[in-house]
Amino acid sequence: MSASWLRHRVSERGLIATAEQLWADSFRLALVAAHDDGDSLRVVYLFLAGYPDRRVEL
Repeated sequence: MSASWLRHRVSERGLIATAEQLWADSFRLALVAAHDDGDSLRVVYLFLAGYPDRRVEL
């Protein structure tokens, strides 16, 4: 993980507010992936922003 790539664990309630803030900061949704962890499912949202290259996983 580099300084330009961040991971944040957010609750279902916090997801909308966090995504809206990323969109306001010029990030774009690049990927949505679902993961089956056996007893639960989780979703990863990857947001990207241009120069300088920035990536955020929720």
